[in-house]
Amino acid sequence: MTIQPVTPDPAITEDLIAEGRKAFDLDRAHVFHSWSAQQKITR
Repeated sequence: MTIQPVTPDPAITEDLIAEGRKAFDLDRAHVFHSWSAQQKITR
């Protein structure tokens, strides 16, 4: 899956996008301990 910005910005590299995905995944995996609470914010 590749994220395509509305206006392509050459400063937004695939590495930065991958870092953002990793941060999101780690946040969701470790911040919330209740799956029911997490489900409400990730929809």
